[in-house]
Amino acid sequence: KNLKFYKRDYSKLNEHDLLADVQSINWHEILSHHDDINQNFNSFHSCISSVIDKHAPIRQLSKKEVKLRTKPWITSGLRKSITTKNRLYHAYLRNRSSDFQHSKYKAYRNKLKHILSASKKLYYSKFFSDNVKNMKNTWKGIKQLINTKTKNKSFPSKIVLNNKSITDTSAIADTFNEYFANIGSDLAKSIPHATKSYKYFLQEPLSNSFYLSPITPEEVEEEIMNLNTNKASGPFSIPAKLLKILKYLLSYPLTYLFNSSFSLGVVPDNLKIARVIPVYKTGNHSSVSNYRPISLLSIFNNFYMIHKFYT
Repeated sequence: KNLKFYKRDYSKLNEHDLLADVQSINWHEILSHHDDINQNFNSFHSCISSVIDKHAPIRQLSKKEVKLRTKPWITSGLRKSITTKNRLYHAYLRNRSSDFQHSKYKAYRNKLKHILSASKKLYYSKFFSDNVKNMKNTWKGIKQLINTKTKNKSFPSKIVLNNKSITDTSAIADTFNEYFANIGSDLAKSIPHATKSYKYFLQEPLSNSFYLSPITPEEVEEEIMNLNTNKASGPFSIPAKLLKILKYLLSYPLTYLFNSSFSLGVVPDNLKIARVIPVYKTGNHSSVSNYRPISLLSIFNNFYMIHKFYT
């Protein structure tokens, strides 16, 4: 109940002004730290973030806005009608003996109820038509209509790891993070030691069989256009909606950052940060092993991992 919801305010976004501000940035001056990819990325992120925050600032949603998000079929006109209905009801309460006030309120209430029902039907009809190929959203809409109770998504008050009970919220978060961060290396330790080297199974290497050319601005623009605007952005990411608007202006600095990372063999520290969400699956709610992680990683890391794998 005490959660605060935030969103970017695009109501006053002027694409022409945004493009003009980004176009005026001197990327040669900002990306001048040739041997320090961290400094270059931090300068890039700080500069572009200040411009984006200027044109599409982050603001907190009011309680009314949060409530209306749960019933998107209620338009601004219907909200005014609901206010009128409430005013008629209070007028009836002040004069219960008046049949006129009661009949007036009752007729308005019934008419509004009919319109709300029609608006809801129209909203879901369009919703299912738009998401006919998206099963996730389709089932989401069905569950909303039949009012199924969602599973408890509250944070566990206690978890048990190695027969040790942990109740402090910060310690629980750190335990989840440490568990998911080290699960790969812990599993690797359990693999029996091989008696033969992996080279024994490989043929003679062909040094010229594969070549990875540097990334081009056109490739970056293509990747940007493939981004899903409905997905959440990472801790140090630019919203996909704005990234698509600015793709032609940001393709150069992003290409420079990607290729610098490849040549130096270093990933910027801020892009190593991921938002890892432990999702309860089955079994004991307090057991760490019964959660699975969802990690929101950046395209930058994907580029880098592909490069490292093939080289």
